[in-house]
Amino acid sequence: DVEVTSPPDDSISCLAFSPPTMPGNFLIGGSWANDVRCWEVQDNGQTVPKAQQMHTGPVLDVCWSDDGSKVFTASCDKTAKMWDLNSNQTIQIAQHEGPIRTIHWIKAPNYSCVMTGSWDKTLKFWDTRSPNPMMSLQMPERCYCADVVYPMAVVATAERGLIVYQLENQPSEFRRIESPLKHQHRCVAIFKDKQSKPTGFALGSIEGRVAIHYINPPNPAKDNFTFKCHRSNGTNTATPQDIYAVNAISFHPVHGTLATVGSDGRFSFWDKDARTKLKTSEQLDQPITACCFNNNGNIFAYASSYDWSKGHEYYNPQKKNYIFLRNAAEELKPRNKKCKLYWASEPLLLSLRRGQASVSYAQSLLGAPETRLTTLSNGLRIASEESNQATCTVGLWIGCGSRYESEKNNGAGFFLEHMAFKGTKKHPQSALEQAVESMGAHLSAYTSREHTAYYMKTLAKDLPKAVELLAEVVQSSSLSEADIEQQRSVVLRELEEVQGSLQDVCLDLLHATAFQGTPLSHSVLGPSANARTLTRNDLVEYINSHYKAPRMVLATAGGVNHDELVALAKQHFSGVSFEYEGDAVPVLSPCRFTGSEIRMRDDAIPLAHVAIAVEGAGAASPDIVPLMVANSIIGSYDITFGGGKHLSSRLARLAAELNLCHSFQAFHSSYSDTGLLGIYFVTDKHKIEDMMHWAQNAWMNLCTTVTESDVARAKNALKASLVGQLNGTTPVCDDIGRHILNYGRRIPLAEWDARIEAVTPRIVRDVCSKYIYDKCPAVSAVGPVEQLPDYNRMRSAMYWLRF
Repeated sequence: DVEVTSPPDDSISCLAFSPPTMPGNFLIGGSWANDVRCWEVQDNGQTVPKAQQMHTGPVLDVCWSDDGSKVFTASCDKTAKMWDLNSNQTIQIAQHEGPIRTIHWIKAPNYSCVMTGSWDKTLKFWDTRSPNPMMSLQMPERCYCADVVYPMAVVATAERGLIVYQLENQPSEFRRIESPLKHQHRCVAIFKDKQSKPTGFALGSIEGRVAIHYINPPNPAKDNFTFKCHRSNGTNTATPQDIYAVNAISFHPVHGTLATVGSDGRFSFWDKDARTKLKTSEQLDQPITACCFNNNGNIFAYASSYDWSKGHEYYNPQKKNYIFLRNAAEELKPRNKKCKLYWASEPLLLSLRRGQASVSYAQSLLGAPETRLTTLSNGLRIASEESNQATCTVGLWIGCGSRYESEKNNGAGFFLEHMAFKGTKKHPQSALEQAVESMGAHLSAYTSREHTAYYMKTLAKDLPKAVELLAEVVQSSSLSEADIEQQRSVVLRELEEVQGSLQDVCLDLLHATAFQGTPLSHSVLGPSANARTLTRNDLVEYINSHYKAPRMVLATAGGVNHDELVALAKQHFSGVSFEYEGDAVPVLSPCRFTGSEIRMRDDAIPLAHVAIAVEGAGAASPDIVPLMVANSIIGSYDITFGGGKHLSSRLARLAAELNLCHSFQAFHSSYSDTGLLGIYFVTDKHKIEDMMHWAQNAWMNLCTTVTESDVARAKNALKASLVGQLNGTTPVCDDIGRHILNYGRRIPLAEWDARIEAVTPRIVRDVCSKYIYDKCPAVSAVGPVEQLPDYNRMRSAMYWLRF
């Protein structure tokens, strides 16, 4: 297991990982040394201490806000604080008359608050903007432990008290439960059913026992049970059994199995549904005091420190405290329920249903190869996914594109893409082509608004040569005047060809009007005037300004070895500069969105091409997944589709039944800080108004009336799309490169799956209302668009008058 660097100096009381809405994995830990510490957990398991804050008393509990921007801490100093991680500042948000034992963030549809449980026998709910509690509930005894999974909270008190609260509308007591355990409660954790709704809780006590208790079980006597744990193997008077406290319980976010940690210095994994133990660890020389899983269940964190269970005489201040990270995704998988064993008079048989996969969808996601990430001293990042294939794709992804260009040099990145394969200082064009052909490789490149990529697909054994050639292409392109003049005519021809792709024209016009006056309005190809006037100096200046090591990612997928790739990167890319001339680091200027329209009417074109969009979420926004689900609900349609009125998308059914259009597709173009969320359709000139009406109607339905079945279907379609598009080493490599540039890490499929699964109809309605409802749209139209409604009519269709 990997040891976390710079652990607290006193016993560790609590641990909590960052929520799925936050890119990366961050771990928060509180301790009896009065401090709260934050570590970044990198993809290779190594940890980097990031920040630290102090209380004036021991910290007993910590939690995160749902967006991951803030951490809440509870302390024996009778206060709770809010730690803003962006500013690294804390403010007091709660005050009790006794030490605060528990703290939880509650995100409800109609309110957000912090819940604190104290030894002063009160449970209080706080709006972080007010010094006074929103509500205070009296408890019969002191709060010893609590857990919250909306809309349910469970609080365990002294004298073995158990209270369940419901949190909908406003918090209130739901039920008091007689404790299933005979000794003092130490920890509690809520578990969910298959629909991700809270359905019961696990309760641990100081007597080495855990109770599994359902709130509304069909058969209480059968469904609710207790089991022993964290005990020595002694069973009789000759060898008495040592019994230890259960210090913490945590449920796996994907499998629903659970982990317990105890004063015996062991952690154990359990399958509550099969009522079996999955694993018990070796014994540490100190108790384990806290544990938690990260949001996708790949990382299990546990803390080893003294819990004072044997009194002060056993406390050794010289003994170091530890936090360990363990890759436990495989160990927490539940037992295969498809296997049935028949004993007694029958022979041992293994019964498997014919046609069922040997691994589940969730297991296949968790079993995906790990993406390893290393950073060179100059800032260049190397990321790889090893899959033991005979081929591989290796490429260099660079954080630059048309958004980094000015009106004067717009198109420089696209021009450079064409110049990349015209020879280097070491390899003339013919030698470069011969080197690629001799390997049987495929060398390509592309440029977008924020990214540029050069990549090569080749046999795994030729990876060293491929990396060498890519380094040559990016760092030592010859850029001869003769080649520039030759490629000038090629670029101009491509610009003419693009004018024939009306979809590209329509979407470029959409960017031009939506982000008018900002760099995002620039097309990737640039205007023809620039293609005629760009010089070698313009291209060299563009390279020197943007091709810097911290903005580069060397990504690979397939039959590669990460350590070999790092060695190759050091050999060929260590010389890439990380310094900017005059320290003039390019900073992306904000690109404002403008509700507006642009029409390019040409009645000679047979069909109208129309796009309507609102401002969407940035790539790292927590709203990106609900918007992906919303687009999946709208779906896409083509006149060649079968199905007609039986298509799953409501808009597609209408398009087929009413002959509204030839095709449509919902899209979300996300950039680093903004995006375009829209619908593009191709239709007959007499159907434009009808199609626009029903497209906007589909948006309004997302904001107001989306159903459980809509969301369930869309989530399944979205999951299938995310998995299906990674169907080779090249798309996987592209996914790695873009993720590292956008998020600083590769988001695994299991995490995407967990984020998608967490989306509910209410979340879809709330997020769509935030981005779509009563917002000014941007509209572009090309072709015979006389029937396109006036902009004010389209704007008025962005809300409903409802009574």
